[in-house]
Amino acid sequence: MALRYVAHQNGCDLVFGSVKEKLPSQLYKNLLMAHLFETAPTNNPETNPANAINVRAGQDQLSKIEDP
Repeated sequence: MALRYVAHQNGCDLVFGSVKEKLPSQLYKNLLMAHLFETAPTNNPETNPANAINVRAGQDQLSKIEDP
């Protein structure tokens, strides 16, 4: 929750996961490609802390983030 809060307050993207899993690396690659080629995000934000977190800047809301 603290990472989501800091990322949202500073207008940053947040991609967090394990290097052993394949999905977070694909999400990170998609995020970099979207920034490089200025395209729209291709996936929905994932905010469940039990899974890999993937939130683009502007997709999260403070009302959905609990206190860090």
